[in-house]
Amino acid sequence: MKAAKVVCLLVIVVLAIQMYAAFSTMGVTAGSDVFYTGYARNAWQAFINTDLMAGLVLLSCWIIFREQRLAISIPLVFILLYWGNIVAATYAYSALHRADGDWERFFLGERKPGERPQQTAAVPVSRLKRALFYVGALACAAYAAWGMRRADFARYTVIGYLWGFVPIVAALLVAAHRKKTVNPT
Repeated sequence: MKAAKVVCLLVIVVLAIQMYAAFSTMGVTAGSDVFYTGYARNAWQAFINTDLMAGLVLLSCWIIFREQRLAISIPLVFILLYWGNIVAATYAYSALHRADGDWERFFLGERKPGERPQQTAAVPVSRLKRALFYVGALACAAYAAWGMRRADFARYTVIGYLWGFVPIVAALLVAAHRKKTVNPT
C-alpha cells in the first residue's frame, strides 16, 4: 500500500502544480471553456475529454458503492466531476490510509464483511478538526463569491463557481459533523 500512497501523492502534487499554473494565468472557470471548445475543434481532444469523463463516471460509481452514505458520496461525486483526478487521487489516498493495509477494505470500504457501521463505535470529530472544516467551508464560499463578483456575475462564470465550490462547501460541512468509526475492540 505504501507504493500506491506514493503514486497518489505524486499525482496530487503534479496536478496541484498544474492547477495552480492554470488558475494563476487563466482563472478558475476558463477550464470549462477550454474543455468544451475541444469538442468542436479537434476529434482527438473530444475523445480525450470523453475518455476522462468516462473514467471519472466509473470512479464515481465506485465511490457511491464504497461509501454507502449519500451525504458523503454525492458531494464527492460532484467535486470529482468538476475538479477531476486530483480529487480521485486524494480520495484514493484517503481510502488507502483508512484501509490500514487491507486491500479488501480499500476496495469495498464499509461493504467489507465485518465493516458495517453498526458494528463500529462512533467517535465525534475533534473540535479543532471541526473548526478547520468550518474555516475551509467559509474560505471556499468566500473565494467563490469573490470570483463571481469579480466577473460581474456573468451567467456561465456563476454556474462554474457554483458547480465547482458548492459541493466542496457541502462536503466540508458534512465532514465537520461526520463521526469517525472505530472498531470497539
